[in-house]
Amino acid sequence: MGEATGTIRKAVIDGVSFDVMADASITFLRSNYEKEATPTSGDPLIKMTKRNQNIESLDLGCTPSEMETLSDLANNIDSVPLSLELADTSTYKAVGHINFEGYESETGKITVTLIPTSEWTPALS
Repeated sequence: MGEATGTIRKAVIDGVSFDVMADASITFLRSNYEKEATPTSGDPLIKMTKRNQNIESLDLGCTPSEMETLSDLANNIDSVPLSLELADTSTYKAVGHINFEGYESETGKITVTLIPTSEWTPALS
């Protein structure tokens, strides 16, 4: 298994490969539940709230043409293939949607959230 961490190597959305910003730092909600503890006089009660396994804060380096592609995908109601390759070449694939969070004109950075509608399938290095 790979042990490298760092820059995401590749993001593919609906078959289109996008450059990932070198300083991108994603948040990957990999578990199915968010847990909270409620104190009692004995053992705490554990509240498990179902959540989606989103990949948040994915920063892509995009041209205006790529921005329009992502904008169209964000407006689409159909699920599309999603894929992310980590620094150690491990990949995660799913089907889902994207949320277009914003475009920064100074750097060409677009921030998206990947929202899976299927389970992420890992291929670990």
